[in-house]
Amino acid sequence: MIPSSPSVAIIILNFNKRADVLEAINSALAVEYPHVYVVVVDNASTDGSWEAIADTYQDLSTIRMPTNVGAAGGRNAGWRYVNKHFQTEYLFFLDDDAVIAPDAIECFMHAIQHDQTVGIACGKSYTRFPSTTINSAGIRVNMYTGIINDIGAGEEDRKQYNESRYVDACGCFGLLIRATLFERLNGFNEMFNPYGWEDVDLCLRSKRLGYKTRYVPTAVIHHKGTKVGRKPLPKYEQTKARNYLYLIRDHATVIQLVCIGLCFPFRLLALMAKLIRHGDAHILASHARGAWHAILMPNKSDPFSKEIQ
Repeated sequence: MIPSSPSVAIIILNFNKRADVLEAINSALAVEYPHVYVVVVDNASTDGSWEAIADTYQDLSTIRMPTNVGAAGGRNAGWRYVNKHFQTEYLFFLDDDAVIAPDAIECFMHAIQHDQTVGIACGKSYTRFPSTTINSAGIRVNMYTGIINDIGAGEEDRKQYNESRYVDACGCFGLLIRATLFERLNGFNEMFNPYGWEDVDLCLRSKRLGYKTRYVPTAVIHHKGTKVGRKPLPKYEQTKARNYLYLIRDHATVIQLVCIGLCFPFRLLALMAKLIRHGDAHILASHARGAWHAILMPNKSDPFSKEIQ
């Protein structure tokens, strides 16, 4: 047990995942930590999610958005609710298709409570429970090549990522952050709505303020929504392509932009070969549309925000 036991708000964002979000809520309510508040934000679901949540958890703190405000917008709405009603010391963002282990919050606290250089933390995530296939052990960001990838994605867990360490970023399906830092950052950047790279952007902006992101392998999360083993989705790929360009624009130096530009033709050829090999050549059109949107409207979020999260 952590002597001071700082309070934590678990904010679960849901959009049209009725069965999954109930599992996510159950896992949050089962967390073995003394000062946890659970808040659920429903992003204007149309699949009966809101009704199922209201019927099953009548005493739970819930917010129903009138429209889908995207991943960043929905999470920020949960943060504002926590600020008003609980004012916790930490925020933990959990996706509707993820579940957190009962001891994960305490593992996070043991790892970072006495390290004031850490602002954000992530755990070891696997694919759908009870899989031991790694989804992410943190995110690696190389601003000279433009390559951003989940560490260990698709690997079978052989304890190769059992050491706690600093990483460049982490995914927001299970992300812990100091509430004071989140306030300084003014939450997630909603320019990244509806979805894609808002978590990496948050970590990189945190780094600018002098904070580190720490990977805590003992804090376990299972995430069904991983891209490991599934086909790419056109609308997701379109918005992620656009937001990728936003991310590079906002965080790369001039020298890094030049290096990325030199690497780009080779990366594009590799991507084309991969998509064609797997029968996904049509996704190239989605990437092109996303890039075109970033060029034409460099400061606007995607018009598909009501359809995807």
